Amino acid sequence: MVADLTDTHSREQRAAQLLSQLVEGTYRHAWLPYCKRQRQSINQSAVAMVLSQHLWETGQASELDVTLPRRLKDRVSRALSGRALPPAMLQLFIEAFAVSPADARLLWEALLDDPAGPVIVPGAAPLGGEAAPRTRDFETVSVHDYHRVGADRCPVEHRTVHVIRAHASLSTFQYRFDTDAAVVQVLRGGRAAELVPSGVPGLHAVDITFTEPLEAGQTASLEYRTIFAYQEPPEPLFRRVSLKRSGNVAIHVAFDRHPRSLQWCHWNTDHLESEPVSAEPVRLNSDGEAHRFVEAIEAEGVGFAWEW
Repeated sequence: MVADLTDTHSREQRAAQLLSQLVEGTYRHAWLPYCKRQRQSINQSAVAMVLSQHLWETGQASELDVTLPRRLKDRVSRALSGRALPPAMLQLFIEAFAVSPADARLLWEALLDDPAGPVIVPGAAPLGGEAAPRTRDFETVSVHDYHRVGADRCPVEHRTVHVIRAHASLSTFQYRFDTDAAVVQVLRGGRAAELVPSGVPGLHAVDITFTEPLEAGQTASLEYRTIFAYQEPPEPLFRRVSLKRSGNVAIHVAFDRHPRSLQWCHWNTDHLESEPVSAEPVRLNSDGEAHRFVEAIEAEGVGFAWEW
């Protein structure tokens, strides 16, 4: 555990050093107007004003919250020094300073320490590219989801181990998700491409190219991770939805802060916005975790929903 914490701290320091260089150099024009006199070094109060203006303009903070810049100043100091640079704070810097996709990629790679492949920052690049393979070209042999929710009630990280069997020649798989406040990192089995239209309203997508193309009947095992950067807690649930058959579905949720109640639910794919068709109370174990396994799902959604 100590090694993991030390590694996280060192990655935050590397990302913070790069962030400081960019803020002091390339993006100096963004905070300099908030200084009363010319500055050679970063003015943390001015940087806090840039972040505050972004939060006000996007409606993420009330314009009546005049103490926001002062409260953000300490977070700016900790972020630029590397004492605390969580993904949500880095995402705020990227958005507020309109950081270019190339610079954003370097920042995420420094923070996530990803030697295996590129990091995809949803929302940082224009949508484009060819459509993903049709879902009938493959089947899900098994899929294991690991979802963690932080003490601030926001999802922190999601990891998926996914085994796919091709029904025809296949070289890519499309990973879809319902937020742009995320970073996708492929850990094993392929490499991530740029964002493409998912073809489904409200869903974002990243194409993952397999390490080796598949022929009909062959399988590929993928592992990918999603790091979230929510500013506000989203709807309190995690579910996997599948229109076609998906076999061996396992879902694991972990909470840094225990919810008041937790349920295992089934949804009808025709009415995903409605209440679940069934809900079973679930108790967390002593580590604040819960797990469920189903042999297969088809034309339904399954997962956990909770209340704080």
